[in-house]
Amino acid sequence: PRANMAAVTDAPCRCSAADKRVYRHVVLPNGLAALLVSDGASEKAAACMSVGVGYMEDPPSIPGLAHFCEHMLFLGTEKYPQESSYKEFLTSHGGTCNASTSAENTDFKFDVVSEHLDGALDRFAQFFTCPLFTSSATEREINAVDAENAKNLQSDSRRLLQVTKAVASQGSKFAKFSTGNSDTLQATPAKLGLDVRDELLRFHKQWYTASRMKLVVLGAQSLDDLQGLVETHFPDIPNDDAETPQDAAEDSSAHETVFPADCLPLRVDFEPVRETRHLMVLWPVPATRPHFEARPTHYLSHLIGHEGPGSLLAHLKDDGLADGLTAGTSYSFDAFSIFKVTIKLTEFGAEHPGKVLAALYSYISLLRRLGPQEWVFTELQQLAEIQFRFKPTSRPYPYVSTLARRLHQYPVEHVLSGPYLLHRFDPELISQYLARLLPEKSVVVMRAKGNTDPEQLTQTERWYGVHFASRGVREDELASWAQSVEPTTVLHLPDPNPFVPTKLELVEIDPLAADHPVLLQGPAPEQGSLFFQQDATFREPKACVSLLLCLSKAAFASPRDWVHRRLYTDLVEDKLNLLAYDAELAGLQYSVSCSRDGVLITVKGFNHKLPTLFSRILETFAGLEPRQDRFDVKREALERGCRNWRFKSVWELAKSFHSRAFRETHWTAEDKLPHAVDVTLSDVVACKGQFKQARLKLFVHGNVTMQEANELWELAMQRVAPIPMPTTLLPTNRVVCQPNGVAFRLPIAGPNPDEPNSGALVTFQAGPSTIEQAARLRLLAQLIKARCFAQLRTKEQLGYIVFSGLYQMDRVEFFYVYVQSKVAGPSKVDGRITAFLESFEAILTETTEEMLQTEKGALVAQLLETDKTLVEEFYRRWSEILDHKFMWDRRARLAEAVRSLAQHDMLACYKQLVLSPETRRRFSVWVESDTHRLLNQAEPKGGQGAVVDADTDLVEDPVLFRRCHGLFQHHV
Repeated sequence: PRANMAAVTDAPCRCSAADKRVYRHVVLPNGLAALLVSDGASEKAAACMSVGVGYMEDPPSIPGLAHFCEHMLFLGTEKYPQESSYKEFLTSHGGTCNASTSAENTDFKFDVVSEHLDGALDRFAQFFTCPLFTSSATEREINAVDAENAKNLQSDSRRLLQVTKAVASQGSKFAKFSTGNSDTLQATPAKLGLDVRDELLRFHKQWYTASRMKLVVLGAQSLDDLQGLVETHFPDIPNDDAETPQDAAEDSSAHETVFPADCLPLRVDFEPVRETRHLMVLWPVPATRPHFEARPTHYLSHLIGHEGPGSLLAHLKDDGLADGLTAGTSYSFDAFSIFKVTIKLTEFGAEHPGKVLAALYSYISLLRRLGPQEWVFTELQQLAEIQFRFKPTSRPYPYVSTLARRLHQYPVEHVLSGPYLLHRFDPELISQYLARLLPEKSVVVMRAKGNTDPEQLTQTERWYGVHFASRGVREDELASWAQSVEPTTVLHLPDPNPFVPTKLELVEIDPLAADHPVLLQGPAPEQGSLFFQQDATFREPKACVSLLLCLSKAAFASPRDWVHRRLYTDLVEDKLNLLAYDAELAGLQYSVSCSRDGVLITVKGFNHKLPTLFSRILETFAGLEPRQDRFDVKREALERGCRNWRFKSVWELAKSFHSRAFRETHWTAEDKLPHAVDVTLSDVVACKGQFKQARLKLFVHGNVTMQEANELWELAMQRVAPIPMPTTLLPTNRVVCQPNGVAFRLPIAGPNPDEPNSGALVTFQAGPSTIEQAARLRLLAQLIKARCFAQLRTKEQLGYIVFSGLYQMDRVEFFYVYVQSKVAGPSKVDGRITAFLESFEAILTETTEEMLQTEKGALVAQLLETDKTLVEEFYRRWSEILDHKFMWDRRARLAEAVRSLAQHDMLACYKQLVLSPETRRRFSVWVESDTHRLLNQAEPKGGQGAVVDADTDLVEDPVLFRRCHGLFQHHV
């Protein structure tokens, strides 16, 4: 036998019938458990190591240490001491990497072109045996963690979590601060006489032990070869039999102490950053992981979260109290879980939370009175089995991290099926969990803007500074919740699901069928076109259908038109929800939305009942007669959404203003807001006339016949009945052609005064996309990516968010670099981006043909990576149809163009695009926070590393900029 030979476990994983991958579970002599996944058709390999330790094991004196340890492992090992060597190796070989720290686990993952898996694993394995934790990197990376924390401060979901922890039992592991910041990782330890580097080494030695690790490796290699790689690279991870966390699963009463028992029931109020209104009810319950075969909370979440007739949400909507609802296990740990119901409130609902809670507990009482229903469980079981049987193939990168986490949570034989299948009906267990959902055992959280007097929010959460108020629930409030509606007349269990697919046969493949979409012309060319492709690759009983109603350019004349159209589609989806929620449960997804060309209707999933759902959608769309009360709710929600634009992330704001400067037609939230305030129901009903003059574009793809595709086309033509529209009336969606040799800067004052971060987006316009240009740009983006991150993020520590790449705006390509920073204003950041881009010329000049060949090979492998699911192939084909390019072999052509590139091609491209003052088309968007604006006002001119850019034109009005420049021609 080989040295370090792993032992193969006996229990095989239960696989989906559609899963062509093969699996093997092994355990190395040091106790490391690994799941090997062989996929001979995969162009990419991937691996994930999930370490069974998270922030719950942070020492009390250093909150965030587990997360900081995760960061530090990327910054050099004894064998590969260069800080960026791991990421540069992956990027140069078509890969990427990431890591995350949760309550109980820390996960590290990467992907890479399959033939380079050995080299990647060699570098990866060093994380767990010989990390350097150098003093210089330790000091610098504290800034990165602090920047990461800063970017989260305005996140409402993060603030909710922190307030929840603030009212939890203090001293409990759940209540710990997970991210860390410069205070917890630097200032406080220094005061306590602690050396953070020493603590990192101690933490890594204590917890990063083989018996606590779960490894997943996926590649095109055979199982034997994959096993050999694992045995070669991971035998030296020590196994010190780390202590088991104190909150062990065996402690069946752990849920009783998550929140202080003498404080329950508890009411918590706080204001979100955005204008939203949510009522959340949380109940600590026993751990659900041991009961994965019965899944009792899945049964409860299905019924409480149902949205069809007789459901809690339908009742709340009818009473004008709510507009959305979700239910399920919100937090799931080894020792306990938290079941949560989140209700999206209307204005009326926010004023009467007691009515909402009364309805909630009325429905829960109904479930108790009726008891667990076996027919409901059987239907859920049937749907789960169908969906698992035809589960689409996951891409390697996300798949390995999912499996690695599951290895901590399920027996090996259930790792693939555990989250999907229901094995046994256990009414007693369901009743036990249902019995926990009591008012007196709950934490009620009201997160609503303007709902509470700020002076009453007298408590402050420690880490995010969130002002909140918590108090015990009064007896009269508890009594009001018990005043339930009559369950037999308003609330009842759902009817059996009519959309459960029963015909799962595959249609016979037409021997003449093309391997790409073919045009089946409609009866009148100016009314539209039908594209059809029968699936001969994935062979599953599913289909995808998209119908675009391309409207006249007159329908895009003003933001008022957009508001009317958006509300119409919102009301269509609202009306459909009651009818079609069952379809979503049965594996049919649908959407009705506004697009840049008009209105887009998409349906995808099991093909058996897809035509029925498509017909209902078209019928509702064409014949909508909206109710005034539902219009009022949707209009007010749209108004709030427009006002919330100022709370978008700095990156989203920068992209939005860049689009406003360059797109021929682009309406911002500010443009839309006054129309969202003034719009009436009659305005929305009248906009139905826009849909009559339309050109239809339908694409049908999957397990369908040509006849069935034609039937869907006839149905669409019948329901919409469009008036023929000449090509001259189609919207053009053109993009500004920026003049050569002129740089522009658009400064934006950050609209959220509490946002600590500024950002600089620096773009270079390349022009309309061609195969040759796209090949050069993609290779250039790959060459720059890792080096940009290493310089601006790792070395200079400008901020946590640093990335570069390409994006396309209506067929026009841009190369960009973006940095978000708490420590530097946009002027300094722009200057550092410029310095990096200038320095990159030397790196490109020194790139040998051999080095370039490696990069090209990696990019070609990515371009030729096959679609993994029917949906992926569908959207790739649909993109070609929408762009009127119909280049079905685009990726192969791109790959061939990349192969032909030489080093001098790349250098010439870079000089022309980025460096040359005569040819570059540079445009910067600066989003400046209040903090940096005040600092700049206080500093003398040139302070804060300011950029002196006399050659850059200032853009004061993006709309005026757009109007003053020519547009690229649009070809239909």
